[in-house]
Amino acid sequence: MSPNGVNGHSGGETLQWKVGLLNNEGRYLTAEAFGFKINASGNVMRKKQVWVIEHDTKEEDVVYVKSHLGRYLAGDKKGNVTCEHEDRDPETKFTIAYNPDGSGKWAIRNKLSTYYFGGSEDMLKVYEKQPTASEWWTIRLGVHPQVNIRSIIRSRYARLDSENQRIQFDELTPWGSDALITLEFRDGKYAVKASNNHYLKSDGSLAPSPSPETMYTLEIRSGQYSGMALKDYRGKYLTTVGKDAVMQSRN
Repeated sequence: MSPNGVNGHSGGETLQWKVGLLNNEGRYLTAEAFGFKINASGNVMRKKQVWVIEHDTKEEDVVYVKSHLGRYLAGDKKGNVTCEHEDRDPETKFTIAYNPDGSGKWAIRNKLSTYYFGGSEDMLKVYEKQPTASEWWTIRLGVHPQVNIRSIIRSRYARLDSENQRIQFDELTPWGSDALITLEFRDGKYAVKASNNHYLKSDGSLAPSPSPETMYTLEIRSGQYSGMALKDYRGKYLTTVGKDAVMQSRN
């Protein structure tokens, strides 16, 4: 799926995502203007807490993490982390792992050192061979919660089918309030809310209130089918099903 306003434009060649990164203490990764210092001390998500994740156009598993100052996060083989690099280089290459526990948390691994990025306050390192609690980050999209969502496979946009009480992908151009989908951030996961304020369950039906069946973890993909994927509590992904392209979990 490709949500307008989330990955928005590819910037010509590079797919980008604006996100906030929360550590296990609930503090945002922050880029300070003075000396390009970084810390994990932010209480709220503002400009200094917004990061851009860029996909590499040649290596599908590689991403770059850029601050609001236009500088790239980097790690070296000694475990040191900086955010001063103006250009991409081997030290700025990272990969993303998704926590198998269903929490939706990400671990960010420096490709050069092969160690994971984590820590608290101003004690940030790429130090652990396997992620511990401090290397798992909660991801929050840095965009307006109301978006238009497009199925990459169907090349159609989602809208509320109010008659059948479901979300389906059948619009070439998103038009009207029924095409507005809200991605609601709740405890590190996302709920998909239709324009009637009902929540999408994994079976494709809509419910008036959130529940475990309406919560999804967020993953991003590059390559042929670049975009966003949402995974339910059973480990299955939202997709489009049947001739009416109804949004529900299947694969």
